[in-house]
Amino acid sequence: MLRSIVYQLTKDATLCRHFVPIFREKRRIHEGGDWEWQRSELKNFVLSVVKQPRSRPLLLLVDALDECDEQDVRDVVGFLESLSIAAVRVGVTLRIYLSSRHFPYVSIRRRLS
Repeated sequence: MLRSIVYQLTKDATLCRHFVPIFREKRRIHEGGDWEWQRSELKNFVLSVVKQPRSRPLLLLVDALDECDEQDVRDVVGFLESLSIAAVRVGVTLRIYLSSRHFPYVSIRRRLS
């Protein structure tokens, strides 16, 4: 799910230019061998994007939560909650849309209107 969020963000040319050096460094470290993104790397990139000043709102669409493992959903929702807090602190408008078929109750402790 985090990869999907990063993919959405890198569709923006400016954000893609921010991501490419991170990708190249990771590829260089692993010298063409097999590797995977770690959750912490993806989270750090997304957090760095949220903290960048911008003139337009940042929109994240997270679809098909019901197709993910429950723990993964709870982890991502918790991360999105921390992103919203970080966005408020730096004055960035962040809009997060979650969609799912029926899913067990997932709460967000802090809500902003």
